[in-house]
Amino acid sequence: MKKQIVFLSMVLVIASIFSSCKKDSTTPKSPNVPAGKALITCDYSGSASGKFSSDVNMGSSLKSVALINLSGGALSGGTSVSTATVVLPLNIAVNNHVQGTDGTADGIVFALTINNGSKGWSIGGAGTKGFSVKITRNDATGIEGTFQGQIGNDTDKSVVTISNGTFKGTF
Repeated sequence: MKKQIVFLSMVLVIASIFSSCKKDSTTPKSPNVPAGKALITCDYSGSASGKFSSDVNMGSSLKSVALINLSGGALSGGTSVSTATVVLPLNIAVNNHVQGTDGTADGIVFALTINNGSKGWSIGGAGTKGFSVKITRNDATGIEGTFQGQIGNDTDKSVVTISNGTFKGTF
């Protein structure tokens, strides 16, 4: 009887250890962005390719009576600065917004500048169309969303395709 109690106790201890160990979730959590800051990320390919991820310390989130302005900067190599800017109407609805045939995207402006402003692209540049922004949150404390599509440079007619774009700004 004593052996059975010891065995049963050991089984319960081992079962307790294994059931309490749990693998961390692989779902990425939304990063914490302090008030007045913004975070912008995206992949880009085409006439230039790479990954843009702003440093939250180089980002800003501003709100006026009519607009929301999110900007983010990234420093690479100690001297090379890349920036992304998202300008949205203050009252933009939580929804998907697609650039129309007239080049507008419900008042949305997006621009990506790589390496100290030596090359830049924006919505509608070089005649690009179809850029989309999905607003997932817009309230008194912040705004979040995703974006994708083509942006262009009017000077040299180059085009960059944006994918996996995300933004988050806190007011």
